[in-house]
Amino acid sequence: MFHPWAWSAVVGVVLGLVFFLVLLVPILVWESRRFGRLRVSRTLASGAFAVFGVTLVAYTLLPLPGPDWCQVHGGVKVSLRPFTFVDRVFDATRGLSPAAALRSFAVLQVLMNIVLFLPLGAFVRRLLGQSHVVAGLAGLGTSILIELTQGTGFWGLYDCAYRFGDIDDVIMNTLGAVIGSLLASVLLFWVPEAHPDEVRRHDPRPVTRRRRLAGMIVDAVAFYGVWGVLTLTYRLADRADLQPRGAIGSAWADTLAGVAALAVNGKGDADAAE
Repeated sequence: MFHPWAWSAVVGVVLGLVFFLVLLVPILVWESRRFGRLRVSRTLASGAFAVFGVTLVAYTLLPLPGPDWCQVHGGVKVSLRPFTFVDRVFDATRGLSPAAALRSFAVLQVLMNIVLFLPLGAFVRRLLGQSHVVAGLAGLGTSILIELTQGTGFWGLYDCAYRFGDIDDVIMNTLGAVIGSLLASVLLFWVPEAHPDEVRRHDPRPVTRRRRLAGMIVDAVAFYGVWGVLTLTYRLADRADLQPRGAIGSAWADTLAGVAALAVNGKGDADAAE
């Protein structure tokens, strides 16, 4: 039997890989459109980002308790007073040697809240090419969403909070994301920087058969993907449910196809005109 925390990690990795496979084609389309080329290292980093994201959710929200958990345990408290961890650390480490203090649960809990968000900041900075400020805001927003989910009993799914929501976790998580962004070039040294590839996306390169084929596949997938989303949106707006009652008229089908073609090719034409 898996320990609950180990089970959360397994679920995160497995579902993260599935999530990555589902998003693989959109990721390739995004890379091709943004950078004008595909890099295996960046694609693998996107997969690692997907696995990390799902694992983070699984680790912070799973395992979910049973339906009678609130009646039996009465819920847990939510702390909205910042920096209470300082008192907990002092109380837990009083009289301990430095080595023993570092191994104490209170200290490890603070450190793990920082380490847990290091990858987020690194991915936002290195993979997405965003600033340190954006990386910090990403950590802040993600942490707030997690703590609110915990503190509200999964947004009302439970009558009580089943996890300890703590404002200190938000502070430490955000700090971890900022530190991760500062260490991005070290943590993700194998991922090429986004900005140089963006600058060089219009540099002339030999048009090989492989590049031509990759471009055709990316454009085709992007076109049919946009067309499919537009078609589904049309059906939802027209019928207010997911059960189609008839085929879309040829005029609407042609119109949606034209909009999809403009959405896909218009971006490329705009880039070429720069």
